Amino acid sequence: MKYSLTLADVTQWYQGIFDPVDFLIVDPLGRKLGYSAESGEINEIPGAFYSGNGVMEQFLIPNPVAGTYKVNFVGIGEQVYGAMASSENSVGINMALAPTETTTVTFPVAVQSGSPGDLDRDGCVDENDRVELEALLNTFSNDPNHPGDIDGDGLFSEVDLELLDRLIANDICGAQTSSVFLSLIQNPVVLLNNGGFEQGANVGWSEHSAQGWRIVMNSFPAGLTPHGGSWAAWLGGDDNEVSTIVQRVTVPTNASILSYFAWIASAESSCNYDFAGVAVNGDLVQQYGLCQNTNTSGWVKKTVDLGAYAGLTVSLEIRSETDSSNISSLFVDDIVFTNVTSYLSPSQHQSDIDQMNLANSKIGTAMRHETQSQTYPVRLWIPQQR
Repeated sequence: MKYSLTLADVTQWYQGIFDPVDFLIVDPLGRKLGYSAESGEINEIPGAFYSGNGVMEQFLIPNPVAGTYKVNFVGIGEQVYGAMASSENSVGINMALAPTETTTVTFPVAVQSGSPGDLDRDGCVDENDRVELEALLNTFSNDPNHPGDIDGDGLFSEVDLELLDRLIANDICGAQTSSVFLSLIQNPVVLLNNGGFEQGANVGWSEHSAQGWRIVMNSFPAGLTPHGGSWAAWLGGDDNEVSTIVQRVTVPTNASILSYFAWIASAESSCNYDFAGVAVNGDLVQQYGLCQNTNTSGWVKKTVDLGAYAGLTVSLEIRSETDSSNISSLFVDDIVFTNVTSYLSPSQHQSDIDQMNLANSKIGTAMRHETQSQTYPVRLWIPQQR
């Protein structure tokens, strides 16, 4: 089943990002997602994504079963930062966990029309839904998000009926009110739509390339892996290139600092030819040169204070521009809003791979768009003449 198909008609979602800690999520039906030393990586939840055990770990559950989720954290001896969100709630996490120290937090996900188990789409999982599911038994579903296919195998079966009975016993109705009570919350983190790019291209972001390159991708030069998951944005990577990713966002009043991870790989000897930065409504709010002196040799966190735009809905853009020679590349991943500049571990993810190889052209690694965009990004910087 293609992931893009799984995301079709999603009415509810539950996602999170944590760093650095091991976690295991248990949904209201007892199914697990995440990592533990005993079980290793595990994914028992239909349609769910888990980035895998690593420094920063992410998860996404489209159309989750409604109810209370338990998240079991196991510390590795560092301060833990992160966030969880659904379409109704979002929370930030900031806590200290000693090695092997455990703690469990809960997160409520409310039922919506068409959530798993809500076959009659009335916002309530009850006996009326059981009647509808009984009429479908032993038939197949062509809809990967059908509320009756609770186990996600494409067949309406006795297993789905058993799972539905367990949901009915939980008395799940849309009229319920749900709040997140988490004493560990100190600093909020607000996730952008597809801020980690794990939902693939053309979700949340619009992308533009003067040379017609795809920007959000899951194929990279040898030695480079995304900061989290398997997708990231690759800007630059060609001569005379202007690359942008743009999203319409509302800057949170309680978390107006934009934070993202960047990896710079440039063949330029001077920082006066290739550039990158962040723009809001077309105005630059952050800029830096792309050159050998700014090469990062790994992922580093960059932040920019957008307090002047707090509460406003704006066009948020991350971009890079290159001139006619000595290619520069900017890789970007895990974009969030927070209210502190150090909500994530400040350590770099260092790499010993050849930076000149990363700065090389996208030709042979990346793909061009099948059709060229008719709107080309305008340059914001004027490079020094050679």
